[in-house]
Amino acid sequence: MTNYLELIKTPRSFFKSVKKETISATLKKVTLPLLVLIVVSSIMNNLLFKELFAWLNQVIPFVYIGMPIISVPISLFIMSALINLSLKILKVKTKFAQTFKSLIYPMVFIFALMILIQLVILITPIARLIIYTIAAIGIGVWSVILPAIGLSELHKIRVGKAVGAYFLSILLLIVTYIIVVISIIGGIALLIGLK
Repeated sequence: MTNYLELIKTPRSFFKSVKKETISATLKKVTLPLLVLIVVSSIMNNLLFKELFAWLNQVIPFVYIGMPIISVPISLFIMSALINLSLKILKVKTKFAQTFKSLIYPMVFIFALMILIQLVILITPIARLIIYTIAAIGIGVWSVILPAIGLSELHKIRVGKAVGAYFLSILLLIVTYIIVVISIIGGIALLIGLK
């Protein structure tokens, strides 16, 4: 069993301990805890935002659980590929497995943290917006810090370069999204123009 507390207390030594691990070994250790956390977090979100999910639950029951189970793993692979590409752009010798590990292990912690915060929000509904805002900022910071330390340790680069690669990958994602949207709009305009 992976010691996720070590990831928080001493992230560098944690990532050193998983450096030689294969992707399949990582997936064997992380998949079940991550899926359980995704499902619990999805249920908690549904409880927190009943009004928002009410219409959706009538149309497609359990979509609030099913979508994250599909989208989180796909997002992890896409983000790993984009960070890997960003590292190559920054002239870092990379291995996809190391990049993937630097993202997937922190996800377990981040989902666990989200569940704790969701629980606090459910218990104290008075300050829901304030707690949620502070929590979102905290989770956002942790979701950059832990992968950056992982990238730094697993690829033997400076933390600044790891953070740069992380944000460059987000920029690549945004540019790709814009290109896809423009292509779709252009295709629709072309089809409408042909009629």
